[in-house]
Amino acid sequence: MAGGEAAGPKGELLWWLDAKAAPLQPHGPTGWPSGDVFAIAAGRQVTGYGIADGKKRWAVPLPGDICATSTQMSGGRVAVLYGGGGDKCDRVQVVDVRHGKAVWQRPLPRWDSSGTKATQVVIANGAVAVQRQNEGINAFRLRDGRPLWRRIGLFNGCLYSGVGGGQALVAELTCGGGTSGAVQSLGAADGRPRWTRPLGENVDVTGIFSTNPVVVGIGEDLDGQTTQVLMLDKAGARPEGSNWTSTASSGPSAARAMTSPDATASWSTARPSTCARRPTTSAGGRSPPTT
Repeated sequence: MAGGEAAGPKGELLWWLDAKAAPLQPHGPTGWPSGDVFAIAAGRQVTGYGIADGKKRWAVPLPGDICATSTQMSGGRVAVLYGGGGDKCDRVQVVDVRHGKAVWQRPLPRWDSSGTKATQVVIANGAVAVQRQNEGINAFRLRDGRPLWRRIGLFNGCLYSGVGGGQALVAELTCGGGTSGAVQSLGAADGRPRWTRPLGENVDVTGIFSTNPVVVGIGEDLDGQTTQVLMLDKAGARPEGSNWTSTASSGPSAARAMTSPDATASWSTARPSTCARRPTTSAGGRSPPTT
C-alpha cells in the first residue's frame, strides 16, 4: 500500500482447500458458516469442515450432481437441488449443517417443459421455494418437506424468471413476451401475491439484492446489465417522501454503498486492475490490510 503500511490487525491464513482436486460440477461451491463448522456444497455432497483447523467433520452424500443451493440458512438448515446429471435438476434436499445430517428430500413435480433451464432454490419464512426460469415456483415446508403450494405458468401475462429469499419471498417477473419486467411479493406459506410492481417497457429486474427491505437491480434495454438500484416498501411502493433509486456504477469496475432510506452514496471504491476479488469494509469501502 502506497504511503506506508496500513494500521490495524492483519489476517492470517488458517487453512485452505484445493479446488483443483474437487470433481467437475455444473454448479460452483457454496458455503455456510454454522457454529464451529464451515459447510461446503460441491460435487455430489455437502461437507462440514472445522473452522479452526479445516479438518473434515462430516459429509452428507447426494445421489446426483448439485445444480443449485440456497444462499440462505435458517435454523442451521440449507437447501440443495440435485439431479441425475445432464440437464436434470429434479430433487430438493434439506441438510442440517449444524449436525451434518440430511433432514428430508423430495422429488420436484414435473415442469411444463424439458431441457436446460436455470433453476433456483431459496429459503424464506419457513418455506423452501424452487423456481425454474419462466416456468414457475414450487414451495415446501422447511420443517418436514410437506408441499405447500405451486405457481406454474402465466400470472397476468407474466412468467416467473427469478426468486429471492431470506426474511421474505420476492419474485422477478418477465412480462409482455420479454419486453418488460415486474417485482412481486409472495406469501411464503400460501404463495399468494401480496403486491406486484410493474417496471415499465424495456425495463427488467437484473437481481434481487434484499427482500427486507426489497432492493432490486433494474436495467434498461433488456440486456441484463444493472443500471439502477431500486428500493420498495412493504406495499411495493417507493418509500414515502423519498425517490429511492440510485444509478449504478458504470460497468463492473467499482463497488458502491448507499444509505437507506434516501439512497445517498456513502462511498465508492474502484476495482483493482487485476482480475481478482478483494474484501471491502462496509464502513468506508477501504480494503482491509493484508499480509
